Amino acid sequence: MKLSTLAAFSGMALGAAHLLVTSKRHLEAVRTRSEYAALTTGLMHQRWLAQGIERPELTALWSGFPELSESERALHLHINGVVSLWWLQYFTGVINSDQVAHLARTLMESEDGRRYWERAGAYRTEEDGGRVQAHTFNELISFEYAKAKRTPQKAAAEAS
Repeated sequence: MKLSTLAAFSGMALGAAHLLVTSKRHLEAVRTRSEYAALTTGLMHQRWLAQGIERPELTALWSGFPELSESERALHLHINGVVSLWWLQYFTGVINSDQVAHLARTLMESEDGRRYWERAGAYRTEEDGGRVQAHTFNELISFEYAKAKRTPQKAAAEAS
């Protein structure tokens, strides 16, 4: 093999290694920005929900549930804020699937929790955009909802 051919192959190998390292760094930076954006958006969402709870008349402007009274909308927003917090904790690895299932089971012990998921579960599932982690999170809650719906008295008895 000629020295020039060896040098050309070495140069291509170095170039490929450089591209690999550069693209890995780029993907890590994109993931970090994406997680930051998700957390920032989540924080904004929590603030927005808190405003809706403090001033329920504001929810009449955007609520998809016009049949709810102001107090029912405030309760819906509160539960949505809690579930959204769980999602952020799950997304960032603060809690795992078993903990989500436990939290969801506890929520579904209450009639208010089950009513919330009846109204919002399908929307949250549509909203997950096919992201595996979001889909898994929603499935965990849906599973606990379905269990509680089948046997609401048993779910309440197991809690005590």
